Amino acid sequence: MFTSIGNIVNYAGFLHVLGISYELDSITDIEKKSTYVYSVEGFVFENTDEFGDRLTFSQTQLGGQVPLNQKLLVDSAFSRATFELRNSIRYPDFTALHCRLAIEGIRNAFNADDESQGWKELRENLKIKRETIESFKEVATDQRHGKNTFQSWAQRRHCMQIAWEIVFRYTKYRDGDPPCPLNAPEH
Repeated sequence: MFTSIGNIVNYAGFLHVLGISYELDSITDIEKKSTYVYSVEGFVFENTDEFGDRLTFSQTQLGGQVPLNQKLLVDSAFSRATFELRNSIRYPDFTALHCRLAIEGIRNAFNADDESQGWKELRENLKIKRETIESFKEVATDQRHGKNTFQSWAQRRHCMQIAWEIVFRYTKYRDGDPPCPLNAPEH
């Protein structure tokens, strides 16, 4: 439904040369008196069997108090990464792409001028294996190059768990004064 409506809005924006925005947050069934809120088909961190204790991120429950880290609020890499993570949920047809862009945003925090060095520093400081980062690179690259590659819920969850974990590990890395490498289990 979201994709279909998005296609119509994008087409209208194209024809009228407008940056139209739309939101489809929920659908309410008046007869049943219930509302379905759109997010992801499943809960991203409900099943962590694939990565087990290598995932150090845990979701904050709605209604819980969220501490704001001032360093992160002004960190452009973190801001870009969280923007892309939200988009990985909002645009399910492009989850891999947005997760990859979130990770690349964090990579730029380590070395924006030398991509190879930035990846090396990200992996070393956040204890992330190259294979983990590249586990969905092919589908993300396809999406980046305009190929509409389908992803199952399990594939989307895989991408999101990795991206969220990398961004979370970056927050822990930044907590150090000065930032320092993590002692987390290698992912």
